[in-house]
Amino acid sequence: ADWVKRATTSGVGMLKRFANTLGAYRSGILAYYDFDRLSTGPLEGTNNKIKTLQKMAYGFRD
Repeated sequence: ADWVKRATTSGVGMLKRFANTLGAYRSGILAYYDFDRLSTGPLEGTNNKIKTLQKMAYGFRD
């Protein structure tokens, strides 16, 4: 987009950083909208619960 080019060539550091971050995650951001707003959030939540249970079970014997 035109504003991204202008942002990266501007002298504003935070704006340049924001534009670069959007560029780095561009494909993932667009894929979110291409695939009916599919998110890995629920899966990451499940993985977090599994890791928490593993930490809680540390020291127990089989």
